[in-house]
Amino acid sequence: MELIKSVDLETIESVLTDPAFKEDIAHNLQSWREDYSVTDEDYKETKAWIEKIISDFLELARDLEVDSELSVTLFTKYIELKCFWKQLNTQIQYQNFKTGSANTVLIGKASLTTFFLIAIEPLISETDLMEIQEFLTKPIKEFIRIESSIDLSLESDELALMEAQLDTLYADKEYLQKHMGMTNSDEIVEAFANLEAQIRDIRDEFSDSVMLDNRISFIGRRKISIQKSI
Repeated sequence: MELIKSVDLETIESVLTDPAFKEDIAHNLQSWREDYSVTDEDYKETKAWIEKIISDFLELARDLEVDSELSVTLFTKYIELKCFWKQLNTQIQYQNFKTGSANTVLIGKASLTTFFLIAIEPLISETDLMEIQEFLTKPIKEFIRIESSIDLSLESDELALMEAQLDTLYADKEYLQKHMGMTNSDEIVEAFANLEAQIRDIRDEFSDSVMLDNRISFIGRRKISIQKSI
């Protein structure tokens, strides 16, 4: 992906009004609608939502006269949407883990936000992109000073660990769904309790038993069966 060092209104307009970009948005909306059986109301509202994000940003860009202001505005818009995208994906993963499914509107918005970010990312310099990434991973206390009793000691490596733990939990959830057909914690506890009870019953039934294959079988204390060799 080639990064553009400077940005002006014409460049921004060419990207966000590009027929290929509009086609990508339309295709993404249609795929989301079909894959998740989206209702007509949710489809229309989500379509209007992404179109408003695009049109509002274009209107803002057209109101600015200085290219440097455009660069700053593009920079802040990218941060805004990147943060929103991260929040959506975190919420979607937790919904999937807790209930086995996620809100389809959130899924659609996350996907559409991705397309918008991909479209404007080449307009931001590599240095700025690195600064954005650093900003999104550093603890807030490194950017501002707040006199508060709130503990703000969470470091970026701890955030990475939390994300890794979330990924592991999500993988475990998929494993449980695949092999047990359930992900709800209450259902899993109940299933294991039933299994434990069955094991106890089997152990009691076969206690003090002796198996003499093809001759005499003493099964438990109550039943005796005699089998003759042929």
